[in-house]
Amino acid sequence: MFKLWLLLVPVVAMAQLTPNSVTVTTSRSLETAVDQTSFYVTVDSKTDAGLDDILAAVRGAGLTLANFTGVNYSNNSLTPIADTYVEWSFSLTVPLTRMKPTIGLFTAVQSSLAKDEKYSLSFGVSSMTSSTQQTCALTDMIAEARVSASKLAGAAGMSAGAILAISGPTMTSTGIGGVGGCSVTVKFALGGF
Repeated sequence: MFKLWLLLVPVVAMAQLTPNSVTVTTSRSLETAVDQTSFYVTVDSKTDAGLDDILAAVRGAGLTLANFTGVNYSNNSLTPIADTYVEWSFSLTVPLTRMKPTIGLFTAVQSSLAKDEKYSLSFGVSSMTSSTQQTCALTDMIAEARVSASKLAGAAGMSAGAILAISGPTMTSTGIGGVGGCSVTVKFALGGF
C-alpha cells in the first residue's frame, strides 16, 4: 500500500504544475465624436386645438407626426378660474451640422406663432450623442492577443498554444466627445516548435 502511494505522488504533483505560458493584454482606445443633437419641442394651445391643427402649425419647423411624443393637459393658473391648456410634445434628432439651421427654423415658427397668439412654441436641446455605437468585439481582441503572444513566443523559439485563461473584457466609459477604451488579458500555453 505504501509503495502504491509513492507511485501516485509524482502524478498528483505533475497535475498541479502550471504549464509555461505567455500572458498578453490587448487594449483599444475608443474616441467618440458627438455628431447628433436631439431637440425637444413643446407647443401650447387652448383645449379646442387638435393634433392636425398643431401639426399644421409646426410643419415649417420640419416636425411631422413621426416626431410627436405626447400630449399633456395643464393648468396655467392658481386662480379658481383656471386657464387650462394643452401641451403638445415633439422630439427631433438632427446631425450636429444641422443644429444651427434647425434652431433658425424653430425660432421662425416660434415668432410666427407668437404673432398669431393662437399657439406658443418653446424648444431646447435634450441631448447630444454619437450616432455610431463603437464596441470591442471579444473575438477580435482575442485574435489580436494571439498575434502578440505568437510574436513573443516566437522570439523565445516557442509557439503560442491553447488559451488557458481570459480576464475581461473591461470597458472604460466615455463622456460626450471623450475617450474610453476596452481591454482583455489572455493567457496562452507555450509549446515548442
